[in-house]
Amino acid sequence: MQKPEGTDNRRIAFLEAYYGETSSTKRLILESALAAGYAKSAAYRMGNQILNRCKDLSFREITDFLGVNRITIGLALKKVIKDGKDRDIITAARLLLSNMGEVTDATTQKNSVTTVNMPTIVYMGETAGLLKALKGRREKIIDVTEKPLPALNESNAPGDQQTQT
Repeated sequence: MQKPEGTDNRRIAFLEAYYGETSSTKRLILESALAAGYAKSAAYRMGNQILNRCKDLSFREITDFLGVNRITIGLALKKVIKDGKDRDIITAARLLLSNMGEVTDATTQKNSVTTVNMPTIVYMGETAGLLKALKGRREKIIDVTEKPLPALNESNAPGDQQTQT
């Protein structure tokens, strides 16, 4: 993939040479800097400078430092979908669809369900008329946690509810 404009290709080449798994100059500052195209007189200094600049960066800052962002990742995925092998295309398509909020066969239902924990009021033994009146007044929600409910006894129990002893 071509590096985006505005990034120092030698800096990226140095990091690839210094950290690359298959690089013959892995963990060799001078050799990695020379492989990246720095002049011999400045290679070791530039390599150290790049490593020092990168050592305390967060992952996001490192990706910005390397010129990797949403656009470059999107372009790389587009290229995979256009030119890739079948298995790569399916993986890239799943990743893109998942990030767009679509449920794919790789997404579990558990991840796509939102759980809302809200206070609940339970009315026991109320009449149909009272429930209908409560439904019509949804905008006025009473928080029962502020006042304790009165104890039920023979004198204030609704007609169709049995009292508890």
